[in-house]
Amino acid sequence: MALISKALDIAEQDNIEFLLYDFYLTAGVIFNAANQLSKAQQAFIQGLAIANKRDDYYLKSLYNNNLGLLYVHLEQWQNALSHLDKAEALLEKRKTQDLNFFIIILFNQSFAHTQARQHQLAWQKHQSAIQLLEQGGDDYTRIVSLKNLTRLYFAEKEFTKAAETAKQCISHTSIDKYKKQHAICAFEQAKALFQLKHIDKAEQSLLISIEMFKEIKHERFLTKSLLLNAQLKEFTGDTDKAFKLYKQYYSNERAFLFEDLRLLGNAIQLQKVTQERDLLSSQNTLALLTKQVDDQKVKMLWLWLIAIAFAMTWIIWHFYKMKEDNQRLYQLSYKDPLTKASNRRHYQQELDTPRILNSQLHYRLVVVDLDHFKKVNDLYGHDKGDKVLKATAQVLMSKIDNDELFVRWGGEEFLMVLKERDHFDAYMNSLVDMVASHPIDIGDKQINVTASLGCSNPATITELKSSDSAFKLADNCLYQAKRNGRNRAVMPL
Repeated sequence: MALISKALDIAEQDNIEFLLYDFYLTAGVIFNAANQLSKAQQAFIQGLAIANKRDDYYLKSLYNNNLGLLYVHLEQWQNALSHLDKAEALLEKRKTQDLNFFIIILFNQSFAHTQARQHQLAWQKHQSAIQLLEQGGDDYTRIVSLKNLTRLYFAEKEFTKAAETAKQCISHTSIDKYKKQHAICAFEQAKALFQLKHIDKAEQSLLISIEMFKEIKHERFLTKSLLLNAQLKEFTGDTDKAFKLYKQYYSNERAFLFEDLRLLGNAIQLQKVTQERDLLSSQNTLALLTKQVDDQKVKMLWLWLIAIAFAMTWIIWHFYKMKEDNQRLYQLSYKDPLTKASNRRHYQQELDTPRILNSQLHYRLVVVDLDHFKKVNDLYGHDKGDKVLKATAQVLMSKIDNDELFVRWGGEEFLMVLKERDHFDAYMNSLVDMVASHPIDIGDKQINVTASLGCSNPATITELKSSDSAFKLADNCLYQAKRNGRNRAVMPL
């Protein structure tokens, strides 16, 4: 990277123009691959200025295509399409066309249209590229065609076709020559397999793609991989790992946001320079020039206002999105994904720093265990057992006040942190009756289950934190309820 920058400096100092247009292209591609997008944008813009002076259609097309790809990385689809459309138009003016390059431009346009949700235009560009591909085309363009087709199928929610096409891409005889394309096809395959709920295969494909993205140092796709990996971990119930991955993903996204806003400003400045150049080339008289300059200042003022409004809208949207994401992270960190009850971590957090529990009150710990739950799993299957756990949790949570806590302790066991109240034994028995009298729909039939409850003596939050004696007492009472025949509550003596 340092050598590229040094070569550029020497060429710029000596104004070696015939070398500069190649240097800018090479530097832009390398900076882009290294995720130094601001430097890549600057190199492409400077190279395009030289190409415009030389009036070289191929070179101008090449630079516009690369600028289009840069905006694809930034997910600025309209900016991407603007440059890609220019690249196509310029290449069409050239007497002798590079067939493979023309095909790639069409596939790039198709992808940008797909991401902009312009699916009909995306298919049209894809078909145009395929028609040219039938006339020739090298292995690289054929691999790109499979990658693009995978993305088209995925956008239309045809996940089976997407997974199969991605497999064809990965299986291409020349795929090992093109690691970036290999990595992207594996990533797209993982996305499709996840939608099909083929979790093990999705994780395998994702792992392959991550290793290759690391090898080629593609930071943007590595960040996208974090999100998909987090979703997979969340689906499999590994909430601790999912939480860490989501946190890392959103941290990376924040860094990219500031880079995107900086590049947006560069794009607006480029538009300003282009408009001023066009203005100066079109004037005929000093009076006309003055009028046009004044008009242009007004236009640029509006352009900046629109840009500022866009940036503010982006920042506000991102703020609310991060707020929603933080809530999602909270759910992952402190909630049981099946029953939506609190988890042990949340219980411990409340003892350390009470936010729900009231530090001025006394609480009793109530341990709840479903009776003969193993038989439910054995008779009806674990999926039906999950329905029973979820339904029972909802019944008991309906009795929880805002300053009380309901925790899934593990398996079929729950912990209730309940305020001390009059006639607590009667309240405990009412909980037993609620569970026993509530039929649970498990799909093809309804069943009833019972629960046994054990209770501790009242204690402050500080006492609960400093000693596990309350929990042990409640657990012993639960054991006594089981020995006494189940479907009952036992209070301490």
